[in-house]
Amino acid sequence: MKVQTEKAGVSFAAISKEKFEQRDAADVILGLLQEQKTLCVQSVEKKEVNQEPPLLYDLTTLQKEANSKHGFSADKTLSIAQKLYEAKLTTYPRTGSRYIPSDVLAEIYILISGLWDNTVFGKQALALSNSNLNLRSVDDKKITDHHAIIITENSASGLSGDDKTIYEMIAGRMLEAFSKKCVKDATTIRLACGDTIFETKGSVIKQAGWRAVFDDREENEDEVEKLPTVIEGETLSVLQSEVLEKQTKPKSIHTESSLLGTMEDSGIGTPATRAAIIETLFARDYVRREKKSLLPTDKGLSVYEIVKDKRIADVALTGSWENTLSQIEAGEMDADTFRQANEIYTRQITAELLNVSIAISGENECACPKCKTGKMIFYPKVAKCSETNCGLIVFRNKSEKQLSDKQITDLLTTGKTPVIKGFKSKGGKSFDASLAFDADYKIVFDFPEKKEKK
Repeated sequence: MKVQTEKAGVSFAAISKEKFEQRDAADVILGLLQEQKTLCVQSVEKKEVNQEPPLLYDLTTLQKEANSKHGFSADKTLSIAQKLYEAKLTTYPRTGSRYIPSDVLAEIYILISGLWDNTVFGKQALALSNSNLNLRSVDDKKITDHHAIIITENSASGLSGDDKTIYEMIAGRMLEAFSKKCVKDATTIRLACGDTIFETKGSVIKQAGWRAVFDDREENEDEVEKLPTVIEGETLSVLQSEVLEKQTKPKSIHTESSLLGTMEDSGIGTPATRAAIIETLFARDYVRREKKSLLPTDKGLSVYEIVKDKRIADVALTGSWENTLSQIEAGEMDADTFRQANEIYTRQITAELLNVSIAISGENECACPKCKTGKMIFYPKVAKCSETNCGLIVFRNKSEKQLSDKQITDLLTTGKTPVIKGFKSKGGKSFDASLAFDADYKIVFDFPEKKEKK
């Protein structure tokens, strides 16, 4: 339930604390609001909120933010970060730490002073002094092989395009990390109509601190910048009221940014290898990009169905390997013990996969029309060439239509199927068409010619 009210010419909205499962219950409150046309200020809570600056970048965090803010792939961000490192403009990129050791802290102010003349960061760099740098990103105990990514003392004035974008992300984050905290006055007002409580929140920045580097404003759809001054017991008029109908949302589709975060939380890969893992999914046609979203292909779903319950797909085990390797490196575990365990595991998953029963439809056997040497093998969800270097695959599901063995055979032997009825467009409309191979052996629709009316 949403209600609009005002005080001293300042209009603001408040949302009911209670969520109504039934529309009838919400309509009762709506009727009461429209009848009384007033709200009573139940409480006003004010407090100072301190927001510490973000930590410095490790590679995964840099990749995640470059994807969400600029649409860069993880592989592209790594490539640029490596290029900047080789040009001696930034430090080693393949790091999993977001901290620097205390001995590097002595160099930070020198690096910051190198940005005094920077057109983007000059003002904020000048505002920092060596005596009051924020030390949140300084911790000797949280350094792995390499410390967090920071800039070097070398000038980056010649950079342009995407290289400049990543450099400025790193330079800006360094300024943010060593800036003062952001201080806000936060206000929460609770309003009452009968037994129903409505709440609104607002905040005013007293000290921008690290948020001034990129003039960063926190996005919060349920919070306004400034609320009027009200006192407990005061009565406010209702300008407007309405019932908000919302549905439970399914989990969001992964972007590269969210996938990198999930991989990190699950212990899959390292900062240096996660981008390559994602690129392998693209290269094998398991996943495709659709704008910023990552969607599984039919091939990827087929592989998933085969391995989802197998040991080879055990995410927890994969993540534990990374921890075990770190223990071996630190001398806390014997490498030979790990090797022997892996030999046993390899034999187990190999036997398990060899025993997977993949039914082959019928006794169909067609020559591959693409490589001319392989045989097309029919599986429940695909027909594929036996030659691994060929790569010809025909998926049975096409626009919500399951292709029969005969239809696939016609396509493979003649290059075209008869007209198939019942395909569905993205808009849900039904249409009829033949399927054919183009010059690159991609499957395309071939629409029948419409007969002219006499």
